[in-house]
Parts: sequence; structure tokens; C-alpha cells
Amino acid sequence: MPDKTRPCPPDCRILLIAPRALPGLPTLPWVEDEIQHLVNSELTLHLERDATERHLIELLGKQPAWDVVWFASHGDAEGVMLSDGLCPVDTLATLLRASGVGYVVINTCASVAVAAAIQEECGADVICTLTLSLIHISEPTRRT
Repeated sequence: MPDKTRPCPPDCRILLIAPRALPGLPTLPWVEDEIQHLVNSELTLHLERDATERHLIELLGKQPAWDVVWFASHGDAEGVMLSDGLCPVDTLATLLRASGVGYVVINTCASVAVAAAIQEECGADVICTLTLSLIHISEPTRRT
């Protein structure tokens, strides 16, 4: 099987989508640390704290294309939360494919379904968050 690894260039350009507190949703305490780590990396970073779906379309259309698009937000199997609400996975995948991005990071709860759809739709390398649920399995009862 051929190696499909794409090295990120030394002048890697990252678009970080990290919406501020969203109405009705809890604050994500790790987002500020995540932003700071990326800022400290000295990579070329564009931080977007108020990204609406319309603004995301504009940002992804900029040239040259982003090497990495990184989401740090709320989300689920249906999509990723932006400042104006949930961006559905099919819309997100279409936008990312059109942008030509090589890498996508999705740091949301339950993002594996979104990651799979994006990888299938646009062929980008995707890193996502896996959320494990603890399931209690009771001991079988014995019949005597």
C-alpha cells in the first residue's frame, strides 16, 4: 500500500475555529489552553472566535489554501458548533473539500462520525476526539 502521508510544510498555515461561549452551552475550559499552545507554536495561525457558517465559507475560500483547519468547539455526530449554530457535517465536508485543505483537526465531543465523513468526502487527513462512554455490565445471574 503506498504511503499517503503528506508532510505539513515548514510555513504551515492554520485556521483555528474556536467560538467564544455559545448561548445555552457550557464553556469549554480546555479551549483557551489549546489556543495558547497553538499561539506558542510559532506556526502561522489565524484565530477565529466569531465564525459563522457564512464567515467560514469566506475564510476557506482564501488563497493560498489553509494547510490545517482546526475546530475547538462543541459538536456531535451531526456537526460542529459555530457562532451561529450547528454547521451540519455534510456542509462542513463540502466546504473543506472545496478549500483543498490537507489536514483537519476536530476537537469536539463525539467527533469521530464527523471526522469519518470529512475524510471520506475530501480525502484530508483528519484528527478527532474520541469520547468513551463507560458502560456498566452487570454480572450474569445464575439460575439454580
